[in-house]
This record gives sequence, structure tokens and C-alpha cells, in this order.
Amino acid sequence: MPIPVSVIIPVHNVEAYLCRCLDSVCNQTLKDIEILCINDCSTDHGLDILKKYQAIDARIVLVDFERNMGVSVARNHGIDIAKGEYVGFVDSDDMIDPDFYEKLYGKAIETNANITKGMMAHFDDGKNEPKGFGLSANDISIAPTNFIGEFWSAIYRKEFLTVHGIRFPVGVKTGQDLAFLYKAIALVGRVATVDNVYYRYYERKDSSSSGTFDRQKYISILSAMHDVAKFLNSNSISSSTYDKLYYHILLHCLSMLGRTSDRYESSVHCAGVLLKMYSNCKRLAQLDRILLSNFPELYACLHSRDLDKFVRALHASYELQKKEEV
Repeated sequence: MPIPVSVIIPVHNVEAYLCRCLDSVCNQTLKDIEILCINDCSTDHGLDILKKYQAIDARIVLVDFERNMGVSVARNHGIDIAKGEYVGFVDSDDMIDPDFYEKLYGKAIETNANITKGMMAHFDDGKNEPKGFGLSANDISIAPTNFIGEFWSAIYRKEFLTVHGIRFPVGVKTGQDLAFLYKAIALVGRVATVDNVYYRYYERKDSSSSGTFDRQKYISILSAMHDVAKFLNSNSISSSTYDKLYYHILLHCLSMLGRTSDRYESSVHCAGVLLKMYSNCKRLAQLDRILLSNFPELYACLHSRDLDKFVRALHASYELQKKEEV
């Protein structure tokens, strides 16, 4: 019998939070799990902590990278070596409910699902009460394409990921999780849900996802979404799913470009990449109808391939949005 779930935990300089994370995974009510800890060249005491836990829990498999490879490489390596029927992901500064994997795996077996999703609770670092919750089971049941975030809160059949070559894009520091999830959702067809168990996501001020949204972060997100666009164009995906996802990744990039802190000049190159993504859409007529209906001015810029007008329209749109929010 295969191991039900392999849990992949990338670790890099999070010693203050690591024990909390490991305790929540090691104490799962589903005992027959594999715990893959990928130490991505930590310079703190993270490796020592991992070795101590490994000494008392034989389920822990410790991989120690000799140089820092990045979270995408760490997660991809975890998928490659996983022995579980399903794989799950836990960030080393987060934690999960004690019965998280028992309930998700039970639902996966019951429904024969390639992806089974639990719920997400958001916490500020150091707080015991959640400040909010993520997508509901009803959100996902309406359409799997609504599952556009929270990739940690699900388990994925390893064979499904392997057959379709679904991996995290390497060299992308921001947005690699969205890219992985978009690819999975594009081909899954249906997502099973469990509505009474939570992944506990903690927001830290010093995390890689916090801080100023600058050109470097935007280029990273743009690279991740470009990776998704190429995946959508090279796989056989239902027309409705293709239209929704391609529109969503393009809209995500459009909205982010208007927010970049490096204003006009640095936006032109990024806009050029966006125009290429737009032009490469396999169902451009359908995409045009959606854009024209929702964002006619931006559609006009994209359709005319006018870079200068395009960038200025994006920034004007963002500035108007900020005023309306005040």
C-alpha cells in the first residue's frame, strides 16, 4: 500500500516558527504520512531543529541543499521524491489543524479526486484569533476556476501532477504558487472540498510576500503568469476553462502593472511582455469580448498594440481606483 500523503515543507531561515510548524504536521491524526523537509541552505539553526525532529520521528525525510535553490526547486524536488499517493505543502512558518490530512485524504478517496481542498484561516503573526478566512467550499463548488489561491490548503494526486508536468516555475520568487495552481486547475475538471478543517496561514512583516510592491516583484509575477499562459497554450483544455483562466492571468498582470512603484519608464518593457501574452492567446476573439465588456479602454490599447497609451491608461486606471477607495 502506498503512503497516503507526502507533506512537503521547504525550510529557509525560519527557526523562530519551525517547531510550531513541525509539531502541527508530526501530530496529525493521519499517522501514515511522509514528511519531506527540504532545507534550502538555511543560515540559522533550522537544520539543527530538523535533525532533532528527524531523530525522534522516522517519518521525516531530510533533504539538505548545499546551496540556496529557491522555494520552487525545493517544492519540485519534494514532488519528485514523494512516495505518497497525494502530496501536500506546508510553509515552515504556518501550521495545520490536527486532522487536516485525515479529512482531506478521506474525501479524496471517497470522491477519487485529483485535488481535494480544505479551508484557509488567516492570522497576523503572534495572534491567536484569525483575522479572516479564505474561499468557502461553496465558492469552489460553483466553479473550480474560483480556486485561484490558497494552494497550501489542498492535496494533489502525485500521478496527476507527474503525468501533466505540473511543477512550480523555477527562478520565480513571487507568484510561483499561483502558477502551479493555475496549471493544476486548468486540467483537474473538479475539486473536492472539505469545509471543517483549516490550513493556518500566518502573515509576517519580514516574509518574502510582504513589503513594497516594486518592479522586481512585478517582473516575477509577470514571469509566473507568462509560464501559465504557455502551459494553457500547449495543453488540451476545455474552452470555458481556457477563457476564464487566460482572462484571469492577463487581468492579474494588468492590475499589478498599474501598481508598480517604478511608474512609467520601467513599465514599458513589462507592457511589451503583456502584449505578447495577449497576442498569443489561442482564443483571442473570446478574450477580446470579455475585455471589451469589462475594460473597454484597456481593450482598445491592447487591440491597437499602442504601448505608450497602454501604460498610461493602466496608471490612470489605478490612480482612479485609489481615489475611489479613499
